[in-house]
Amino acid sequence: MMILTGKTMVSALRPPYPYGGEFVSQFLFALRLCWFPLLISTVAFGYGAPGLQAANFLVLFGALDRLGGFFVLASIREFAPFVTAIVLAGVAGTAITADLGARKIREELDALQVLGVDPIKNLVVPRFLALMLVTGLFNIYALLFGVFRPRVGTGLDKIEELVRRRGCRCGRTGQDGRRVAGSRFGRRR
Repeated sequence: MMILTGKTMVSALRPPYPYGGEFVSQFLFALRLCWFPLLISTVAFGYGAPGLQAANFLVLFGALDRLGGFFVLASIREFAPFVTAIVLAGVAGTAITADLGARKIREELDALQVLGVDPIKNLVVPRFLALMLVTGLFNIYALLFGVFRPRVGTGLDKIEELVRRRGCRCGRTGQDGRRVAGSRFGRRR
């Protein structure tokens, strides 16, 4: 594994660079493949148990006001890189490994070597560079989501409080508080 990593890095830095089109296609492939699992993972892990557990812990010490800072710090240090790495390794890494493994089984890699084409430079390096770029972009997305998550949660709490305060009544009511006949969702028919 280390030998392949070393060969990949040397091939990526040494000219010529014939893998421009393959790099773009692999980059778009990784974006298409990973955006939805990353979205689901950040929402599920971000709004799930960590907030509840941290709130319960901070209530014990009377420091519930520190929850927002805790979430931002935890997101930057642990949450965003962890979720990004798991999703990319699980989804894009599996797809790339399956593709290269299938090419090895069909002896396409040997055929490329016979033709004088370096399979590492033309197949491995574009995928390696595309995953590096996609990892950075998805990590930025997960960081932004983690940093602005408390703001979204606060906004949702304010909307809920506003609805509770005004009362959620559908339809029109008369002065006596009863619903006006024939009205629905605040309109007369």
